[in-house]
Amino acid sequence: MKSLISAFLVVILSQAAIAQDSLRLNGITTYNKLNRDYFIAALFLQERNSSADEIINSYEPSKLSMKVVQKKLSARQFNQYWLTAININNDEEDLDIYDEEIIRFTQLFKNSFIYGDEITISFTRDFEINVHANNQLISSFDNSGFYPVLLNAWLGPRPTSREFKAELLKLPNSVKTAELIDTHTQLLASPERQKESKKWRVKPAKKSNNQQRLPPSFNETISTPSSAKISAPKPVNTQQAASSPLTPPVSGIQTASLSPTLQSPKLTATANATASDVTTQKSVAIEQQASKQLSIMTMYRSNILKTTYQHIIYPNLAIDEELEGDVVIAITLDRSGEVIDIDQLESAAHHSLNNAAIKAIQQSQYPSPPNSLEGNNFVVKLPIKFRLPK
Repeated sequence: MKSLISAFLVVILSQAAIAQDSLRLNGITTYNKLNRDYFIAALFLQERNSSADEIINSYEPSKLSMKVVQKKLSARQFNQYWLTAININNDEEDLDIYDEEIIRFTQLFKNSFIYGDEITISFTRDFEINVHANNQLISSFDNSGFYPVLLNAWLGPRPTSREFKAELLKLPNSVKTAELIDTHTQLLASPERQKESKKWRVKPAKKSNNQQRLPPSFNETISTPSSAKISAPKPVNTQQAASSPLTPPVSGIQTASLSPTLQSPKLTATANATASDVTTQKSVAIEQQASKQLSIMTMYRSNILKTTYQHIIYPNLAIDEELEGDVVIAITLDRSGEVIDIDQLESAAHHSLNNAAIKAIQQSQYPSPPNSLEGNNFVVKLPIKFRLPK
C-alpha cells in the first residue's frame, strides 16, 4: 500500500513539476558530498528515456536543473564541481575541441549561491545552450556540440555516484523521490533574489571558433579543425600599451614642455584618465591570468585523477569483507609528469585500501602538464573513494 501511494505521489508531483516547460521530469536526485546535500539535480526531457547514450546524442530540447539546498554554495565550489565532472567524463579529443567553452562555462559565476537558488542549463530547439540563474539568462553558447559534453558530466561513465546517474535516468517510486520533487517544485528564489541575479549576466562572447557537432540528421559536411590548445593570455605590456594608437603616450603628455600657465586642463585630465585606464587594464590582465591558470590547473588535476582511477583495483579481501573507505593522497609532479613525492593526507581504516590507492599512483603514467601552465612542480590532491555496489 505504501509503495502504491509513493508511486501515485511521484506521478502527480512529476506532472506538476513540468507544466511550465513542456518537458517531462526524467529523473531527480541530490548532489551529495561528505554526507551533505548541496543541490537537487533534475533532468527534464521531451520524452522519458532511461538510456544515457540516447539522451546524450539525441539533440532534443532538454534541461538540467540544480536547486541549491545548502545555506551557501560558493562559486568556486560550483565551478570546481563542473570542471571536474566534465573532465573525468569526456575524452581527450572533446576536451581539446571544446576547451574554450569549458573554460568560459566554468567561469560564468562569480557570486555565491544561497538556499533556493536555481541554476539551469537548457538546450533549445534552435540548438542553443542557455544558462540561467533564478530565471535570469546569464549566458548562451552557440556551439551545439558542447551540450553533450555537459550532459556527460551527469550521465557519463564516472558520475558522482551510481545512484546519482541511476536516479536521473529513472524516477524511483519512493517517498524520497516524491519529497525531492515536492521540494524542487516549491523551492523558489525571492523576487529580490531574481532581480539581483539579473546583474550576473555575462557579456556575449565572440562566436566560437570550435567545431560545431550537429545532430546526425544534419546532412552537412563538417570540417574538423586542428585541436585548439588552452593558452594563458599574454600579460599586458604597459609600455607598449602606452605607445599604442588607441592609448596616447602618458609620459609624453606628463613631461611635455608646456608652462604651467599654458598647460591645458583637458590634456592633464586626459593624462590622468589614461594612466588610470592602463592601471585598470593591467589589473584586469593579472586577474584574467590568475583565473586562466586556476582553470588550466583544475583541468590538469582532473586528468590526473581520471588516470589514477583507471588503475584502481579493488582488493579481493576488501570485496569479500565488504570493506569501504576514503583515501586522500597529495602527489607532486614535475614538468614531465613524473611523480617526485607522495604524501598520504587521509587514510582508510583498512590497510588494503590504502595500499591499493598507492599502487594505482605508482602504476599510472601521468601526462605532462600543459605548456601554458606556469611552474616547475605541481601538487595535486587525489581523493579516492572505495565503494561497493549496493
